[in-house]
Amino acid sequence: MKKNLNVTAAVLDLRKVSEETFASYEDIKLQAALVLTTPRVEALLAKYPVEMEAAALYCNAAYTGKRALAICSISDNLVTGEELSPADRQNTFTNMMKIALEVAVKMAD
Repeated sequence: MKKNLNVTAAVLDLRKVSEETFASYEDIKLQAALVLTTPRVEALLAKYPVEMEAAALYCNAAYTGKRALAICSISDNLVTGEELSPADRQNTFTNMMKIALEVAVKMAD
């Protein structure tokens, strides 16, 4: 049975994390102001169900002098317990993705 992993830290160094580590968890939540990665780890973050806080995005943008924007979609209701299936999460957020792309194009100008 796979486990859940929740990590909260000011700085999270993932540069040496293995694929086996990610594969052993069903759900991964990472909350950090700064996340250190490598191209290999970024590929793993895209491959596995990893949720990261938008705060890390903003802190990294501020640190590097870049602009950032997070658009969040809600898939689970913590009060009622209602939740979307993994398939619905994957297939029903098209409008959010379209808005995100339109905003990104406008921000690039």
